[in-house]
Amino acid sequence: MSGSRPARHAVQAIAVVATILLGATACTNDTEPPAEPNPPELVHSHAWSTEPGTDLFSREAELVRASIEGAEMTLLFGIDNSFPGYSEAVGGPRETTDDRFHRSARWKYPVDVAPIPVTFFRHLVDLEVVDNRITASVCGYRLFADREDRMFNPLSEAIHVELDLPSGGNYGAAGPPDGDPATSDPDAQNPPGWNVFGDWRIQTLRLIPVSPDHTIPESCLPWWSSRFPEFERRTELNILNAPDGWAPPTQPVALQYPEWIGPTENQ
Repeated sequence: MSGSRPARHAVQAIAVVATILLGATACTNDTEPPAEPNPPELVHSHAWSTEPGTDLFSREAELVRASIEGAEMTLLFGIDNSFPGYSEAVGGPRETTDDRFHRSARWKYPVDVAPIPVTFFRHLVDLEVVDNRITASVCGYRLFADREDRMFNPLSEAIHVELDLPSGGNYGAAGPPDGDPATSDPDAQNPPGWNVFGDWRIQTLRLIPVSPDHTIPESCLPWWSSRFPEFERRTELNILNAPDGWAPPTQPVALQYPEWIGPTENQ
């Protein structure tokens, strides 16, 4: 959610002109190293939860969280400004259609929209690990700070995620857990400044369509119902509909949870 790309290009253009002028008036080969680009300014957050029996801070859950948040960063800022290691994890930017990936998960360039303060609520379900393969689904909804979400009804957002570890790859260990959702850790970084993915590769990251030909996880329903008990299931599909006349709430952007506090020694 940033309109910073044109501004950044303008700054780069000014820097080039300045370099040419200096080169024409000074007889020296000394050059200063280019400044590190500023990280994107975020006006959104992710608030995660999971079903009983699943550790939100495990290495496997961490990889799923990084995949989802990295995809959101790619949509907003382009793949080159996403999480470190995300581009390699999804196989680089692509503009072509790929059934395994939501198109925005591999966009080279960001969408041209103004920043919109929003909280993405995510709920991790059906996490399975077989050998070196991770599969999971993530249920979700979002609340804007200053406007209604017209796509809120019905509650139906579910994303399927799969990751593989290549033969000989390092499994890695999870970073420090976020022990308090109510406070911000002074060492937290968002986005993280390290490669969370390591050797892992994202094989699938796609939104599950709302249709009889696709199955939204039934395990999403209890969580959605706990958040919005007035919603009801009206069809055979695993989605919940709002009562007539219901309007989506708004709320200030919530604190990121879990925060990205720091890497382990092998990240």
